[in-house]
Amino acid sequence: MILRFGTMASAIGMAAALAACVPAYPHYPASYTPLADLTGTTWVLESGTPIPTAAPAVQPAPAQGTVQTAPAAAVQPAATPWLLPDRGSRPTLRFSADQGSVSGATGCNTYFGNAYASGNTLSFGALATTKMMCFDALAVQEIQYLDLLSRVRGYQNSGTQLVLSTSDGRQLVYTPLVNPIGARAQTYNYVCDDGLYFSAAYDPNAGTATLKLSTGATDTLTQEPAGSGTAYASPRHSLRGKGNEALLTTLYDGVQHRCKAPLAPQG
Repeated sequence: MILRFGTMASAIGMAAALAACVPAYPHYPASYTPLADLTGTTWVLESGTPIPTAAPAVQPAPAQGTVQTAPAAAVQPAATPWLLPDRGSRPTLRFSADQGSVSGATGCNTYFGNAYASGNTLSFGALATTKMMCFDALAVQEIQYLDLLSRVRGYQNSGTQLVLSTSDGRQLVYTPLVNPIGARAQTYNYVCDDGLYFSAAYDPNAGTATLKLSTGATDTLTQEPAGSGTAYASPRHSLRGKGNEALLTTLYDGVQHRCKAPLAPQG
């Protein structure tokens, strides 16, 4: 679980600037089929090429006797400011073996849905996400990334690199995720109203939360879809969180523990 908070002013400004980034997914013809060479692969985003800036217009030749200035150099495509430099915080993409279903992490939330392919054509269906709050750079990366996925129309898979192309001329370039970045999981220490305390290590790429309770018990929970906040469960525990608050239920006795953690992860 990664939580980044900025000022209210920065959050409002960012929301206004990104208000137009609403994913618009395509309709899928019956000819689309489940994925083939992508099935069972997992990738991490290395670059997201923005729309190249148009070259300056050609200027007419100067009149005789006037001073001619050197033409302006062609504008190069800008860097991708929304992609975080820390590879452990970058988006991931996994193509499962379950009839074209996909999942991954945006760097803040996890997402899941379906993808459709025909030849080298690829499109994503509407993607659902978890609802953890994320501001500043994480929020910008998430919004831009999900918007680009909604525009994907084709792909090339070399085995060592996956390139997704969008309807507006951009590209998402991935490399295989061989070693899960889950080793960089964020750990939060919770204190509960009834005296119980525990730590939870959230791994956004594996979709798990590993618990260590003050009772000595340990458990690894798997992330589940949640309408608001996050939800993790195992046969022994259920953990639901929103912001820095969490509700831990020990399923073997039905007891609920209401808990809180500082907003920043602990080491």
